[in-house]
Amino acid sequence: QRVAADRLPLMMQMEADRMVNLRLSAADIATERDVILEERNMRVENNPSALAREQMMAAQYLNHRYGVPVIGWKHEMESLELEDALSFYDLYYSPNNAVLVVAGDVDPNEVRTLADQYYGVIPPEENLPERLRAEEPPQTAARRLTFVDPRVSQPYLARSYLAPERDSGDQRKAAALVYLAEMLGGSPFSSALGTALRTQLRAGQIYARDNVEGLANRYGAALSQGLTVQDVQDWPAVLEAVTAEDIKAVAAEVLDPKRSVTMWVAASEGELK
Repeated sequence: QRVAADRLPLMMQMEADRMVNLRLSAADIATERDVILEERNMRVENNPSALAREQMMAAQYLNHRYGVPVIGWKHEMESLELEDALSFYDLYYSPNNAVLVVAGDVDPNEVRTLADQYYGVIPPEENLPERLRAEEPPQTAARRLTFVDPRVSQPYLARSYLAPERDSGDQRKAAALVYLAEMLGGSPFSSALGTALRTQLRAGQIYARDNVEGLANRYGAALSQGLTVQDVQDWPAVLEAVTAEDIKAVAAEVLDPKRSVTMWVAASEGELK
């Protein structure tokens, strides 16, 4: 929520109320279910590339939730009912499962007082499941799949690799992977362009501090994913310290065919031969 600083108490009160007093009916669920199904139709079902990407992710991740679409599989979305929404809301919308980030012209002590006043009185969820990060089993063989859809205008090849996650405290490998992804995804390999890319990424991190909403989102996302405030603050310096040797090292580690999924996408089987 983006509000004037003097309206922060009202916003805190409203969000605290929404955490425990949300009222839903079967009619609400039916309406919203149609909304998300239409959203999926527009973004996924009518887009063969999006459908292909879903299958590729499912092939890459056998155990991790990354293999499941964020918006959900269509057949599961069609069966969602009121009880599904209420059970999720009752379990996960609780203060001990939330990260509150306030950025702007505010006093930290006053913000803490407001948080205690409005969120501190809400009982924590005692049955909240332990947060465990799922791990993929070792991938020892390359995976391949084909996706055929008559709406594909031009056949293409895509490949993905499993890569390490960004860990708290030691972000050097993650930073090197950021550069590798940028170079492979849009910047040719050359010393001049590579130097410019390291400069651009560092500048982007610094300029992002001028955006209050973006800054809040950055901290919120980091804290909800197991990183710390210090990790966020250290990130620009970690990016700046990356060397060409670091990038080559992570490339050699990650770009292993045995840890890849290769997908051919075409309009017909004939185009794949």
